[in-house]
Amino acid sequence: MTLPWFLNPWAEVRRLRESCFGLNRNWCDALADCQEARDENADLRRRIAEMEEQRGIDQRRTDYIRRTAG
Repeated sequence: MTLPWFLNPWAEVRRLRESCFGLNRNWCDALADCQEARDENADLRRRIAEMEEQRGIDQRRTDYIRRTAG
């Protein structure tokens, strides 16, 4: 038979500690997921900038070829 929390306060303390530990673990996982998403976003932005820069170089080459071929 389990005693009610007011007759067994240490059981309630253990339960609250376990609950807090679980919440902290969930919070840490959420922060790690958020940081991973930020890192992925930064990587995608960098790759997009590189592609746009490359496209700009290709466009300038095409323009130069059109001007000189004409």
